[in-house]
Amino acid sequence: MSRKFVFFDIDGTLYDTSVNIPESTRESILQLQENGHVPLIATGRAPMMFKDLRETLNIHSYVSMNGQYVVHNDQVVFKNPLDKDKLRELVMTIEEKEGPFIFLDHENMVSRLKEHPRYDVALNTLGLPFGYRHDPEYFKERDVLQGLLFANKSEYNDILDHYTDDFHFIQWHDVCMDILPKGGSKALGIRHLIKTLGVDIKDTIAFGDGSNDHEMIREVGIGVAMGNSSDALKGDADFVTAHVDDHGIQKGLEQLGLI
Repeated sequence: MSRKFVFFDIDGTLYDTSVNIPESTRESILQLQENGHVPLIATGRAPMMFKDLRETLNIHSYVSMNGQYVVHNDQVVFKNPLDKDKLRELVMTIEEKEGPFIFLDHENMVSRLKEHPRYDVALNTLGLPFGYRHDPEYFKERDVLQGLLFANKSEYNDILDHYTDDFHFIQWHDVCMDILPKGGSKALGIRHLIKTLGVDIKDTIAFGDGSNDHEMIREVGIGVAMGNSSDALKGDADFVTAHVDDHGIQKGLEQLGLI
């Protein structure tokens, strides 16, 4: 078998429903490496949110922030910030209806409001070892790679529909959505990373479970949906492995003959 490059989502894929790495997953990633294949990460998280995971699994190349910040061997190979003028316009319009935002680059998570109850409701599901800091002017001065709007899309459909030519909105929690540049996705990040690696797309595989994984699952040579995925993602996948809490990574890699 030729060498395969295997992209793993984090939440609901590498991390189980308790936001831990199952021992079977840890052992499977090690076996994958020993068998000559290359595990990589493709996540919506910013790099500072999964530093410990990278060290635990010895993974140094990844697609982060839903494709907006891509790293190979700890060196940045691609970043794709949001348009400052359009972002400012969106924020000012949403804030007329009191919508709360957090903005991220590769090392900062900064809130527009000092606090908001929805911040904790959504962010607590990620099990982060740190919090956000407050700076209402941050997004005006720095390159923002990803925005978080703490709302359900239905609350702002009339506004968001005016910005579909500028941004891509991904609802990942009942009260939180990602804001990416138009065309931004994990698939875009994967294209940039495999170009750097000199890898053919047919030699790529991806495991995912979430609403931000559709493009990735369709892009790669073999797309694998976790058993805990939505029916829509399962429909995009080449096959479905077991639930993340039922050794889904191990069983999927075994089915592929990689371990």
